[in-house]
Amino acid sequence: MRHAFLFAVFFVGFLVCGCRYVKEDPFFEVEDSGLNWLDIHYFNYRKRPITRVKISMDGNGFVDIRAGTSALVANSFAVNTKDENWGDVQHTRVQLEREQVMQIFQALVDQGLFKKRYKWGNEIHTNEAIFAIANINNHTTGSQDDIFTTDENLAEHLKNVVLMFYQPSPKRRNRRY
Repeated sequence: MRHAFLFAVFFVGFLVCGCRYVKEDPFFEVEDSGLNWLDIHYFNYRKRPITRVKISMDGNGFVDIRAGTSALVANSFAVNTKDENWGDVQHTRVQLEREQVMQIFQALVDQGLFKKRYKWGNEIHTNEAIFAIANINNHTTGSQDDIFTTDENLAEHLKNVVLMFYQPSPKRRNRRY
């Protein structure tokens, strides 16, 4: 009798404590919320100094664009003030409609932004790198590895989002005629 009682207590405790395994679906419908947000960090290694672009957008439609060669673009807490590119930061803010931001979020979710990505081997994409951090509908993701090395299709879609807001201009060359 005592063993049956203890077994019942452990069984009920097991169920109540949430010992069930819930796997979240990485593909879902984006809901309209001001708490949704996405940060994309893009690095272009084709030329020196490295060009950095950071796009931050939230569910209210605010888009914050930072671009330049300064470390401040990707890291607001950078401390190397003696760097020759320290002041090279362009900062722009844009307001979109909430529906437009939801469409961008939904397109990225449909491309697998929240899928588990695994890096295979030591493949390195030497020309550019892209990283994404997001919280959409309480689903969170963050990439430690360059997405070009883990999911090239998603990386191209993220790069397209960057190019929606940042159009690099060609450098003027001083030519003598």
